[in-house]
Amino acid sequence: MYTLYGCKGCGSAAIEAALTLVSAPYQYIEAEPWSGGPAVDELRRLNPLAQVPTLLTPDGTVLTESVAILIWLSEQYPASHLLPTDAAARATVLRWLVYLTANAYAAIGIGDFPERWIAGEAEQGSLKAFARARLEDYWRTLERQLGDTPFLFTQQLTVLDLLAATMSHWRPGRDWFQQECPKLTAALQSTLSHTALAPIWKRNFTA
Repeated sequence: MYTLYGCKGCGSAAIEAALTLVSAPYQYIEAEPWSGGPAVDELRRLNPLAQVPTLLTPDGTVLTESVAILIWLSEQYPASHLLPTDAAARATVLRWLVYLTANAYAAIGIGDFPERWIAGEAEQGSLKAFARARLEDYWRTLERQLGDTPFLFTQQLTVLDLLAATMSHWRPGRDWFQQECPKLTAALQSTLSHTALAPIWKRNFTA
């Protein structure tokens, strides 16, 4: 049994989706880092940054960082093909998986908490605006690289789709994605409408 510490609407949704697709039994513990409480205390014991997702494996190993968890789960369940077996396709998925985490994910974090980086209300507002502009550029860059495959760069669903589907609910917002990234939006539709994953998306991203 895995234990996943997550938070509604957060990156833990991608990990829930991966665990579901590989049919791994898990318990989910809601741990909203900014709210405190016993669950967050336990989360902080496992992950000093008290960030979600944090995954506790059946043997007691602690995994943090969304991309690391997604890659690790894919390797534990190779029959799921959440990472392609073809070398070129696998390289492409890994490239863009890390790209989203290192660039778009980071820009969102700066926009969410500008006070962690700079003092002053005006300065923080400017930083948020620049972070959003960079975030939009990152998504447009990915959009320009997409072909006509049914999923992101591949013929079947991978962990890249799970991460991107999760992040598509965040800034710049679904309306922006539909207008500015039509190929991305179309490629994510199968992931977002996947029967087994629908309850996860609904619970995490429906107000």
